[in-house]
Amino acid sequence: MIPRIQYLKEKKFIGKNLTMSFINNRTGELWRSVMPSRKEITNSVSADLVSLQIYPPSFFENFDPSKEFQKWALIEVRNFNEIPPGLEKFTLPSGMYAVFQHKGSSNDKRTFEYILNQWLPQSEYLLDDRPHFEVLGEKYKNNDTDSEEEIWIPVKLKTQLKPDAVIENFDRHASFLPGATPSMNVFRFPGLTYVDSGIASDTFNIIHVRDSKKISSTELMRAISRFKEKGRLPFCLWISEENLTARITAMLSDFGLTRKPVEAEPGMILNLDAYQPSHHDLHTHIRDVKSVQDLEAYSNLLASLATPPDANTIEYYNRVASTIMKENHNLNYAIYSENEIATGGVEIFPTDDETAGIYGLATRATERGKGIGTALMIYALNKLKKRGFKQVVLQASEDGAGIYRQLGFQDVTRYFEFALAETQARE
Repeated sequence: MIPRIQYLKEKKFIGKNLTMSFINNRTGELWRSVMPSRKEITNSVSADLVSLQIYPPSFFENFDPSKEFQKWALIEVRNFNEIPPGLEKFTLPSGMYAVFQHKGSSNDKRTFEYILNQWLPQSEYLLDDRPHFEVLGEKYKNNDTDSEEEIWIPVKLKTQLKPDAVIENFDRHASFLPGATPSMNVFRFPGLTYVDSGIASDTFNIIHVRDSKKISSTELMRAISRFKEKGRLPFCLWISEENLTARITAMLSDFGLTRKPVEAEPGMILNLDAYQPSHHDLHTHIRDVKSVQDLEAYSNLLASLATPPDANTIEYYNRVASTIMKENHNLNYAIYSENEIATGGVEIFPTDDETAGIYGLATRATERGKGIGTALMIYALNKLKKRGFKQVVLQASEDGAGIYRQLGFQDVTRYFEFALAETQARE
């Protein structure tokens, strides 16, 4: 029996709960108290019923059939605007699940025994401390051997994801286009990459710490001096949480760099094996960038995020346009447009055949709140899943991180941004 691994977004339910144990099973009593009110629920998502259990921590480690847990009888709803008298609301948090198809009576525990005693120990997953539940759909027949239901087991990976994929993709993304553009320069040293775009913008002049253990004081000072000597080009230094050691922090301070007064950006990874492609109604307005005109629309969109629009962004994309338009790479840009005006966009940048990063996910300020960003994100994930990628990485603003977590992204690091103290004072 092979389950599907699926990341489930947060869901809303209405129903009732009782405390019970496997010995003192009150499931029938619970459902009998809920079913008379079912017709009063006017905003249900489907006709499916959900039987959900909240077990105490370590419930299955030393299994005791007399130990109590909370059980809910639930119906999924679109919102909590109307809750019939006597029923309660319940919010299921997002998370990863192993989903098994059970055939047979609900009283037949062989599927559960297989999951806990055979599949789970041999899998790459552990039980997670979240609700377990069963979906009782149209093929469910109570206590019938011909019954079918889905069993959803909350899981997490045994081996926690490491930030290496985020760091590697960030480094390659920062340096790929400048490295292929004659007017720009990329320098690589052990543990350190820096990019001199020649443009007066700290968005495109970057020092990136890949591995703090390999960096020398001389190399770091050389990178900083490069920008100081070139007419004091503005730049930013980016460094992940695990690389920001006491030694590196002291070096940055000695060279006059301080952390910018912005929130650290979560570095996140999505396991595409657990991602289920979906359709969004706004996908009909999204197209891949295939022409210089589309690329100009994308760069103008990014420039419009600043007030006034950032001319440096437009200059950067003008300089790298010839590289982007070549077809001997796996770069992918997409734009969302209505009435021939680009109001959203996203970039996909692969590290290799298994890992890709998502960058430049943007929506024009006047169009936010319409679902354009979500549609673009789903479009990108669907494309990557179809192309056979295994994981997706990104850096998120703290505002956007919650949306990405609902899609299945997991935090693996945080990125910090440093700049010269004197530059920040002028800003």
